[in-house]
Amino acid sequence: MTKRAEVISSVTDLGSMPVGQGIIRWMQNLPDTSTPPIQFYTQTSHDGTSWPDPWTGPYTNYTGSEILSENRRFIKFKAVLTTEDAGYSPELHKVEIEYPIASPNPPTVYSSTHPRDSWSATTNAYFSWSGADSNGVTVAAYYYKFNGSNTYMLPESVSSINILDCVEGKNTFRIAAQADWRNNSITSAYTEYSFFVDITKPGVPSVIEASHPENTPVDSNRVYFKVTAGDSTANTTVVSGIQGYSYTLNRHKTAPDSIIQSTDGEINLSDIDNGIWYFGVKAIDNAGNAGDILYYTLNIEYKGRILDDKKVKMYPTISREEFNAGYELIGSAERVLIEIKDGSGRLKEEREAAKGAGINTEKFNVSKYANGVYFVKITADRKDGKQDVVVKKVIVKK
Repeated sequence: MTKRAEVISSVTDLGSMPVGQGIIRWMQNLPDTSTPPIQFYTQTSHDGTSWPDPWTGPYTNYTGSEILSENRRFIKFKAVLTTEDAGYSPELHKVEIEYPIASPNPPTVYSSTHPRDSWSATTNAYFSWSGADSNGVTVAAYYYKFNGSNTYMLPESVSSINILDCVEGKNTFRIAAQADWRNNSITSAYTEYSFFVDITKPGVPSVIEASHPENTPVDSNRVYFKVTAGDSTANTTVVSGIQGYSYTLNRHKTAPDSIIQSTDGEINLSDIDNGIWYFGVKAIDNAGNAGDILYYTLNIEYKGRILDDKKVKMYPTISREEFNAGYELIGSAERVLIEIKDGSGRLKEEREAAKGAGINTEKFNVSKYANGVYFVKITADRKDGKQDVVVKKVIVKK
């Protein structure tokens, strides 16, 4: 008669998710060589409560059988004996299940104040971290270093830190996670997070090339500057460098904002009205520090045309209802007058139009005009008392 006996163990917490090949071994005494071996089976679970898969096995090598690893933290075993012998039974003394001891994952580090490998203009750095326990190892503590060799411990409940003593130049935050006693308190590799700090403002820009000498009347309303500035090495030789320049041009001295308008220091200004102007420029480094402002005085006495014949266009040139008169001023005018006359020279319409520098457009309705050819005259009164005049032709055809 076949007899069967089995023993099912309690649930064992391995302390972490298995990361290598598992082995089960046991000590047994068999009465004789005819006694069937004890067969072992294992079952694994993520939480120790739900057991989604059937028993795996059988495993019969009591000196060490490799068991299937499902990367689950909880395990239990079942020992089964099936025999036809009603006599002596084998003895089972000890069962061991072994997996390689695992360390936590290196923490993943974040910073809301200092982007990795980038420049910032503050010595107050905030760090947070996560993911050290994502392989199932219970974390007992963290160890961190900042720049120097000193190591500091934090409890496992802490997941962020504020560091107030960043130095100018390169800084490095290092942190590792330590497992609890079930994984022999093994420590993970250190995660390194490097960043750079620059809190010193750049120098005042210098003008190395200019189309207009300072405080000197010049007959040109187009201005070119080439400026340069250096980043201060007063506190460190590791500086962020100049990111670019911000500038203003105004009738009064006006401070530029911190928006980069030129990255190479070359600045072109055009269509400037006559008179005294103040050009202001400052340097901004890669950490965002802004330097002091350089002011440069311009005296514009432009005497050339401001209404360009090639930039005056009528469209459409043949119309039944309306057309647009487009023109461009390369400097603001005292007045712009647009007149429309028929082929006999009779004035049909006139109006004052936009006089600011740039592209301007005026729309005219000709639905009440008779068919024929009309001439559009644009007169720009310049600030030097002269006039620029351009005449174009349009055709009304209904």
